Amino acid sequence: MSGTIKSLKLQTIAKLPEHKLAALFETALQHCSRSTCPVLHIVSARQGEGSGRIALETAMIAAKTTGKNILFIDGSVSPSEPLNNLILNSGEQETEGYNPTVYETDIDRLSVCKLYDVAGNILPAAHVKEFLNAARPSHDAVILHSEGMLENESMFSFSQFTDATLLVIEAERTRSPVALQLKNMLEQSGANITGCVLNRRRFHIPGFVHKLLFRS
Repeated sequence: MSGTIKSLKLQTIAKLPEHKLAALFETALQHCSRSTCPVLHIVSARQGEGSGRIALETAMIAAKTTGKNILFIDGSVSPSEPLNNLILNSGEQETEGYNPTVYETDIDRLSVCKLYDVAGNILPAAHVKEFLNAARPSHDAVILHSEGMLENESMFSFSQFTDATLLVIEAERTRSPVALQLKNMLEQSGANITGCVLNRRRFHIPGFVHKLLFRS
């Protein structure tokens, strides 16, 4: 794998429940046909639906709990995403062109990189495939994050080399026609959709009232 090796501190950004992310990762792997370095694709229809944090923290937990060497590849250009913030604040200069910069992290067995160049352009599918082929010998699993796929339809071509796809839907924000459009376009591109994460769900009915209303 080519690129400059640097170090990022990820431990301090963890916010999501570890046991749920661990279960999410293991369940997704069970639906992968590839046994050697499967690629899990975590996607959202629009930017800002929280897919970046879910994908990154899933990679963090997978590296911590499974003993596997994990590579997290981020396809989000949004400056608000946690990985982008860390890279931006590191003060390091990134590699020019289509040569992804690979970062070591403070989590054993986890490496991360971005899927776009310094100008904010998503790498073409051919370059991504070439990069994945180079990464597989040194990793046990890859988590690929693609945010805002309906805003950048070139990312649908990534489905040809991913093994399982998880959709991230934001409760009370992602409209059902948008979610259905994302699902249909992923299936048309050959994606193996294995599940959906409903993010930022709020419970408007107190728990004790909910139990009274819906108890069997």
